[in-house]
Amino acid sequence: MMQKTQFILGLSMVTGFAILNTASALAADDLTYSGHIDLYYLYDFGRSDVANDLVGRAFDVKNNSFSLAVAQLNIAKAPTKEIPYGFTANIVIGRTADLNVAGRNANETAYKNFQQLYGTYVGNSGVTVDFGKFTTWIGYESLVSPDNANFGLSGQFNYAQPFWHMGLRATKTFSDKFTGALYVVNGWNEVEDTNDSKTVGISTSYILNQKTTVAFNYIGGNEGAQTPGSNQVLAQGLPSGAGFLGLGITNVQLADIVIVHNLTPKIKLAFNGDYASAVGGNATSPSGKWTAYGFYGSWAVNTADTLALRFDALKDADGLRFFGAGGGSLSAVTATWNKATSKNSLVRFELRRDFASSEVFASDSGPKSNRTTFTVANTIKF
Repeated sequence: MMQKTQFILGLSMVTGFAILNTASALAADDLTYSGHIDLYYLYDFGRSDVANDLVGRAFDVKNNSFSLAVAQLNIAKAPTKEIPYGFTANIVIGRTADLNVAGRNANETAYKNFQQLYGTYVGNSGVTVDFGKFTTWIGYESLVSPDNANFGLSGQFNYAQPFWHMGLRATKTFSDKFTGALYVVNGWNEVEDTNDSKTVGISTSYILNQKTTVAFNYIGGNEGAQTPGSNQVLAQGLPSGAGFLGLGITNVQLADIVIVHNLTPKIKLAFNGDYASAVGGNATSPSGKWTAYGFYGSWAVNTADTLALRFDALKDADGLRFFGAGGGSLSAVTATWNKATSKNSLVRFELRRDFASSEVFASDSGPKSNRTTFTVANTIKF
């Protein structure tokens, strides 16, 4: 059954390419398409098996195995003055699509191959309105790997922040320095809402000067559900920011700040910080807080080579995001060499050291509180 499904999805992608080539020839000014494929090989120096996924990772989870993370096809039509409507569709297949909805029910997994799917309207007032499924506005990193200087996502992105949302987004550029947006969505990583209230958010971006940009983001609302069979993960430890533990409504408030500073034309520095609180409505829904932060640096050595360094940390004191009862902390240092081998091909060599406050990482000699991995990845863009 799995092989049949993969074959159908692959055939759909090929058919899509053929349709798009025809459509682009007929309406090149209206329809655009692009995409990428992520392939990788990861080796965990503490393990030799390939049986289980790596704990604490988002999408680079397979050890000692050549893996397809994702194949993504982007189709878009931009609004114009004559026709103020447009759409965006990001169609994905591969392990990333599965992990994006890990532990969710069938209603959610039905949408896993659409990472984004939304319509756009641009009004006369300059407000852009999007409706549908779109990636989160929280954080510095992106679900789309070519947008990041490191291949593997941080623990901060994986556990402290949401991935995507279903709902409404209204964006307006107020000046050449300030942009703001309002959001009303179903919740954290939910296509179908699991309770009777909506989650709201804001995002702001302000250009301080030619070198520095500051963004403040917020998301808040009730998450979770009162009845079994809902979309949250009913297990200890939350994989990939999937939802919230247990049955019951939890009010979650998260504040996020991103600062980007171009030290020189070739060196970029960034900081991302999060503070979140959760207040449970009853004995089965969780309460507590978590914090996370990340420091980023990248150096464009030349037109082909970029070096990137990241340090990130998650403090899950109340065990709401990763550690469960007792809580704990998770951190990592990641160094990446990005090598552009052609206009459309990026090869990445990534060394990463993970640290935890308890022995949560599997190894051939037993559980460990640290782990070292090396990854070779190839992103092919089209």
